[in-house]
Amino acid sequence: WAKGQIGFNRSLVVSLDLVSNKYVNMFYDEDTNSIGFKFSPKKNETSMTIGVSKSGGGIVSAKTFLAQSGITPKQTKSFEVFKNSEVDLHVIHLDQGIISTRKKAQDTTELPEPTTPPVDSVSE
Repeated sequence: WAKGQIGFNRSLVVSLDLVSNKYVNMFYDEDTNSIGFKFSPKKNETSMTIGVSKSGGGIVSAKTFLAQSGITPKQTKSFEVFKNSEVDLHVIHLDQGIISTRKKAQDTTELPEPTTPPVDSVSE
């Protein structure tokens, strides 16, 4: 996260089929301090590619997006992700992150394993 990388855990990669939907557009909402993710199997001029590792997790380099949005992460955090059906985005609230203490996740933001399917609300 501090290096501008956003990681997606294996459970999210599977549930959203990020192997097929390997492109993401990200949107920052300053009013709610949240990031919305729109996943797609098709690349467009503003989408970024999600890399999926052999272990099943995903990662996207978001350094430019974060800088353009005025987001300056200083530490790795985990966020709960929710589906917002009104705008067809998966969303995290940046002010609700939990500081990650896992050594492996020091350079990425790990989205936690969902305990339930994403819901129609916004949370980070």
